[in-house]
Amino acid sequence: MSQTRNAGGGGYAADRTGGRGPVRLFFRAASGRYQVPLKDGRHTLLTPEELADRLAATPEFQRMAASAMRPLLAVTTCQDYAHPGDRSLDEAFVAKLIELTGPWQVTTPPPLNPADLRYIWADDRVASHDTAPAHYGHQDFLVLAMKGTETSARVERPDGKLIDLDGTALGTLLLGDTEFRSQLTQNRAVVLDTGATDVRVGYGGLGFDLAGALRAENFFNDVHVRDAGGTLTLVSVPRAGDLQTTVITGPAGARIGKFVRFSGDTDALARVRRWAAKDQGAPAAYLAADGRWAVTPWPRRPVILFARRSETGYRAIRGDGQELDLLPEVLAHSLCSGPGLHETGVLKPTVGVTALRSCSRASAVCLPGCASSPTHSFRQAVHGPSTVRRAG
Repeated sequence: MSQTRNAGGGGYAADRTGGRGPVRLFFRAASGRYQVPLKDGRHTLLTPEELADRLAATPEFQRMAASAMRPLLAVTTCQDYAHPGDRSLDEAFVAKLIELTGPWQVTTPPPLNPADLRYIWADDRVASHDTAPAHYGHQDFLVLAMKGTETSARVERPDGKLIDLDGTALGTLLLGDTEFRSQLTQNRAVVLDTGATDVRVGYGGLGFDLAGALRAENFFNDVHVRDAGGTLTLVSVPRAGDLQTTVITGPAGARIGKFVRFSGDTDALARVRRWAAKDQGAPAAYLAADGRWAVTPWPRRPVILFARRSETGYRAIRGDGQELDLLPEVLAHSLCSGPGLHETGVLKPTVGVTALRSCSRASAVCLPGCASSPTHSFRQAVHGPSTVRRAG
């Protein structure tokens, strides 16, 4: 499976409650099986029991299962050709999950599919719930016009019933429409035209979460939100999970850090893995540039980020295989927003960053996302001493 994530209160937006929100699980299904994306961009079909097995084995789910108070699970599935009100697929999945991990409080809303909603295609624009899309001149935008707020959009069923969906659920639903997917393959920018007065650029924001649903299917199209004043705001900003990375582990399986993948990195990754296989733990001292031994500034084992420098920043590969040259701030956003280094470092108090150009600029982004962990730039010369510098 490519990833699991807490959608931050997604799904049926009207179901949100105060305090700790439910953990939303969004799936797509066809012919009685779940369609699950793989890390290489392909998809596989899993039975409810197979999906439960894989989900229960993920570190994220195991942490939730071990918590003192388990969160509510809200399972939403977009099914092709589902009979109205048929919850049998999700019920089988939940039954197996409970068998494997113990009791959970679970809610399974009726499955949705694109045929459940009333919307029209007109001049490459989607209009929903008696809403007319605005005109954007000659811009090649794919416009989604529907009433909504900064966190949800209101859509209409054929029976006239209105429901509020957040960005993740809306994106998952639209991805089940073959026409919508075909427009995305042309790399067209998406505009959400909801008439909302505010735009949230971050988790929980309608456009941001819709962009996340697209990225889960390897569509990295730009996504904008048009507010009530007519201003377009780009909401598909970098986030954790955008880049291809490899977790580096030591001889006992302990996580040491992350390696940011780049084109032609086979030899570099092999060298890092050989070094990690001989790892003896975090050094207490290092040989400084003046030839003297110095005490390392971190009290505990740091998380090390391995990144290849370029002339202007860092080389990287996006989830869809696109080669990138990233500024330090963009690299930091792509690794530190959301779970990011939290999952690798298990919230360690210090984050060590190796070979980072402009580490202070990256640190300014990483600090809020890494529990205010001090960040250091650590450079090891090919032949010579190491240097350590506090960056944030």
